[in-house]
Amino acid sequence: MTENGPSETDVRRVRVWVLAQALKAHGYVAEVAESAPVLAVSGTSGTPISVSCDRRPECGGGLWFFLDGAPMAPADDAHMPETIVAFKGKLLVGDAFGSAARQTDPERLRGYLTDLDRAVSARPELACGVVVRMDGKTVLNVIRLGSPRRFVEITAVEAFGEPWFAWVKGGRLIGPVHDAATVAYSISCELSPLGRP
Repeated sequence: MTENGPSETDVRRVRVWVLAQALKAHGYVAEVAESAPVLAVSGTSGTPISVSCDRRPECGGGLWFFLDGAPMAPADDAHMPETIVAFKGKLLVGDAFGSAARQTDPERLRGYLTDLDRAVSARPELACGVVVRMDGKTVLNVIRLGSPRRFVEITAVEAFGEPWFAWVKGGRLIGPVHDAATVAYSISCELSPLGRP
């Protein structure tokens, strides 16, 4: 503890501990490392999945959970339900079109993507459009203005009994379709110039 309160490491360790308790409540075996704010969770394949808590500069420097090094969700109580679902989504990883998550029917998919298109379009740093890929799959393609070579594609899948937006590449869940504004924020963070190349 510092003179002004808990240390950064202590704050991160508490967030990881809170997540561990939530995952245990969902039946997962989760152990917090003693040496660092890192959580090891037993996956279905027996391979541990690593969850850490750290600052994410491209999203204002707030604390985020990282799943095997990839950003998952803000590390606060308000986002704990999304964090749990994102973790469960890790078990569905793969191309979103080939994952264990069920594809949303085409008419509903277009509606979800149109709603997300509106939310993303409200962000002045992003440009987007609903497109049909050469393989016939409908996706939302998003770029950051000034960096048109860097883009992401979003789809919607049925996971855990409800529709979720997911990254096409990697298949990770982003957020529920009813929260397009938060998903648009996550997309902006992913395409941030401070993000991964």
